[in-house]
Amino acid sequence: MNKNLVAISLIILGAGLLLIWSGILIYDSEILLGLVLAAFGISNTNYSFRIGSRKTIILSAILFLVGVVLIVKNSYEIMDTRGLILVSILFISGASLLILFIDNMRQKTFLFSGFALIILSYFSLTVLKKIGLFEWLKTVGDIFEIFLPIILILFGMSIFINRKK
Repeated sequence: MNKNLVAISLIILGAGLLLIWSGILIYDSEILLGLVLAAFGISNTNYSFRIGSRKTIILSAILFLVGVVLIVKNSYEIMDTRGLILVSILFISGASLLILFIDNMRQKTFLFSGFALIILSYFSLTVLKKIGLFEWLKTVGDIFEIFLPIILILFGMSIFINRKK
């Protein structure tokens, strides 16, 4: 990652948060975070294409798309955010695979997988919503929230137990 872009993004985010908390800016802090992530993602993706770092290209593209999701989530009244998260994960994964295909045109797997995930995100937004997928996801998410602390503790303990000494 370009350290200058990271520094500028952190300064803008920090100054913006101070202005929001002091009441000078009337924005939601998530919108500001989304704007900073989107701007950082675009700038750093361009930089990453020039230096040829595949990991940085993907991370920057994901940060850009997460920024867009935060902006959309806070700009419009969306009742079911769990459905938005599912569609966002599918779309961001598909877009990341398409960017990997742009970086290496010989890997057709990235192209087909990316298009499949993007089509699946559209399909889940239109058809599966009518079937009741989002209500099922809300139920699963509520159950998962109950067990999440236990899962995290067990996962952390397994990392410590299985580490190489």
